[in-house]
Amino acid sequence: MAPMDTTIIGNGITETTGVNPAYLLAEVYDNGVDTVSALLTPNYYASMTSMPQLTFDYENKILYAVYSAISPGFVNADEENYRHIWFRFSDDYGVTWSPYQDLTGDIFHLFTECVYPSVSSNVTDKVHIIYQSDNYIGGSNRPDPPAHVHVDNDMVYLSVNTVVGINESQEQLLKVNQIFPNPANSIASITIHVDKPLTAEIGLLNILGQQVLQSTRNFGYVGEHLIQLKIDNLDAGIYFVKVQTGKQSVTKKIIIE
Repeated sequence: MAPMDTTIIGNGITETTGVNPAYLLAEVYDNGVDTVSALLTPNYYASMTSMPQLTFDYENKILYAVYSAISPGFVNADEENYRHIWFRFSDDYGVTWSPYQDLTGDIFHLFTECVYPSVSSNVTDKVHIIYQSDNYIGGSNRPDPPAHVHVDNDMVYLSVNTVVGINESQEQLLKVNQIFPNPANSIASITIHVDKPLTAEIGLLNILGQQVLQSTRNFGYVGEHLIQLKIDNLDAGIYFVKVQTGKQSVTKKIIIE
């Protein structure tokens, strides 16, 4: 990979579609539901994607990148976005990168600020990461006045399985393309694309991770399928649609009014 050169990519990137992938490691990933808010809050005096860490698997020649980024869809009571720990890898020395992966994008991190990742230089069968976490956005030392009062931080250890290569990692049997309407109040429609005929478990989880709806669906042909969930008997709130086949699962947020 050629060295970063601001004369090539510019100093301020707001539109990334024309940027060479070799120069674009991280950007704010839109989950299709929410928008980024509170952009001007200087909680860390850093960009929306920052605190990068790199480590290299010398045996399999794979480069791993970990960073902290604003994560749309995860907000506090003031509609400020939490930061999560994100992950990408490259098997061609940084020329191309794998899809964005939110390592802390599950229901256990709905109201969690995840920052300052640090990655071990020793890659085994896993990539080893630690990061700081609490339930408050920003720090207690700055800006002036601080974003919140002093609280205890958790130092969290996280391990991620290594990969053999990008082509194998990106092979996905299903994708949840859309949930509509969202918010919904009686019927939620979900479009699912499958790459081969398969059977999948469709579940709806509440904010505590409890499954409130479950069904098994057979997808008999390759392409897009439409399923509908009857939700008019559920309490209003945040839920998660989980579609799983074998070891692969996809989770998307839905709001029920």
